[in-house]
Amino acid sequence: MDESIGILIGLAGVVIAYLTFKKQFYSKPDKELMHLKIQFSATQVLSLQIQQDISELIVAFPEISSCELFEGCTYATYLEFIKDAHAKNLSDQLLENLSTLPLDKLMIQSMTTSIETQFTNLQAVQNFINLTSQKLRNITND
Repeated sequence: MDESIGILIGLAGVVIAYLTFKKQFYSKPDKELMHLKIQFSATQVLSLQIQQDISELIVAFPEISSCELFEGCTYATYLEFIKDAHAKNLSDQLLENLSTLPLDKLMIQSMTTSIETQFTNLQAVQNFINLTSQKLRNITND
C-alpha cells in the first residue's frame, strides 16, 4: 500500500511537471505578443510620420530632395527607401500575421528587441529631420 502511494505521488509529480513544462514553453505568451504588437504599431506610426515629414520638407524646400540626409543618401532616396522598407517590414498584413504564427517566447523577445532597435533608430532620424526643418524655416523667416 505504501509503495502504491509512492508510485501515485510520483506519477502526479510527473504529470504536474509535464503540464508546467508545456505551459512554460509551448503556450502562446500572450503578454509578450501584445507587447510586440504595441511596439510594432508604434514603429509603424513613426515610420509613416517620418515619410510625411520628409515629403512635407521636400514640398516646402524642393532643393533639399537632392541634399544628403546621410552620407551617400539624399532626402529623396531615403524617402523611397523608408516607403519600401515600411511596405515590406511594417505592413498591416505582417502585424495581423503575428497572431497566427507559431511564435514561442524567445522568438517574440527577439522580434521585440529588433523592432525596439528599429524604433530607436527611426526616432533619431525623426529628430534630425525635425531639427533640419526647424532650421530651414527659421532661415526663411529671417
